[in-house]
Amino acid sequence: AHSGSQAVMIYTPFNFTDSSDGSEPHLQLTNPLVSVADNARQQSRQTFNYNGSFTWEFIDNLKFKTEFGLDHYYNKDKRFYGVTTYNSRINGNNQPIAVFTSKERKTFRNTNTLNYDFKKILKNKDHSLSLLVGQELIKVKSNTDTDEVRFYPKLFTADQAFNLSSQGTAFSTDKFYNADDILLSYFARANYDFQGKYLASATFRADGSSKFSKDNRWGFFPSAALAWRMSSENFMESTKSWLDDLKLRISYGTAGNNNIPSDQTSTIWSAGSGASIGWMNNMSSYWTTGAQMANPDLKWETTEQWNAGLDLGFFDERIGITMDIYRKTTRDLLLDASLPFSSGYYSATKNIGKVRNDGLELSLNTVNFQTRAFKWTTNFNISFNKNKVLALSENQTALLTAAQFDQNYNGQSSYIAKVGLPMGLMYGYVYEGTYK
Repeated sequence: AHSGSQAVMIYTPFNFTDSSDGSEPHLQLTNPLVSVADNARQQSRQTFNYNGSFTWEFIDNLKFKTEFGLDHYYNKDKRFYGVTTYNSRINGNNQPIAVFTSKERKTFRNTNTLNYDFKKILKNKDHSLSLLVGQELIKVKSNTDTDEVRFYPKLFTADQAFNLSSQGTAFSTDKFYNADDILLSYFARANYDFQGKYLASATFRADGSSKFSKDNRWGFFPSAALAWRMSSENFMESTKSWLDDLKLRISYGTAGNNNIPSDQTSTIWSAGSGASIGWMNNMSSYWTTGAQMANPDLKWETTEQWNAGLDLGFFDERIGITMDIYRKTTRDLLLDASLPFSSGYYSATKNIGKVRNDGLELSLNTVNFQTRAFKWTTNFNISFNKNKVLALSENQTALLTAAQFDQNYNGQSSYIAKVGLPMGLMYGYVYEGTYK
């Protein structure tokens, strides 16, 4: 079935066009080709990266390493909307609009690790054991300045608007300083190897994020993996002429996600001014409103994954095959959820539901021809994935969301997440044909 945007049904097909430029005077419609030509954008980006590290071996096999880095990003963005664009028609009284945006972000990272190799203690070549413990700090500071200028003379071009902003009317100036985004992590990892045949590793992470309130700040994420290299066993001796590697793997792990804007756990206030008859004695007054609903109960989104794999190598590693099957379950997804109008807000960030992904991944690598001067290799991979929504919010079986286009025009939903069905399904009218 074919699904069309719901927005197409809200425009009448038999209004007459009577304006000199061919646009519809009764609706905010524009010619898309003309609008594209009447848009302009200039961007200037600067990125500076500073990195360094230091390693010190205290005693034999005990190493301390510290790494640090600073990323400084700066972006200047100028946007111009001419008289034929939708933005000008809606917000600029059919006059040009220019928007000037400056973004700055500084990211500081410091990682400290201690790594110890137990080979001196074990004194046995059959056994290999190493232990690593560490700490990492990532701190992000960012700010955004946005200035919008409207009502330029109608014949102004983009260059004129960018260079002569005083010829328009300053409409808004927004300065937004994000709260510092701080991620503090502690981690430990142990690796064990017996004769290159039996391999084991275990990892534990504790991550603390400033994006969550004090009670939910920390997330704890363990993982473990086992592997058996069967090709090194004595009973596989007869296969060594053609089988180089046969390894079975199994692993379990958890990972956290805190990819949401800062300050979602607290209310952000926005300032403005206005006047209204019968309100505050018809006097211009300053007021503040909550720009978003706070959710102090936000916590880490957690993904749990089981994985089983097989590695094969043939004929002096000329043919390599890797196969993995997995089940990945994500719970407490961090999503922007719609709110009832009675709340006074459109939406709020919440931990919602559970999603499962099951999949298979296959890869084939071959060395087809090789000499000292020439090498021909082939790499092929294919993957299959099936996902399903296992749960949404309490007493909720479906979640509707709007695409940007439909949201702008009629506020109708375009996508649906429903328990028992895959993610990303479109929701809308079924297209049956064109009326003739």
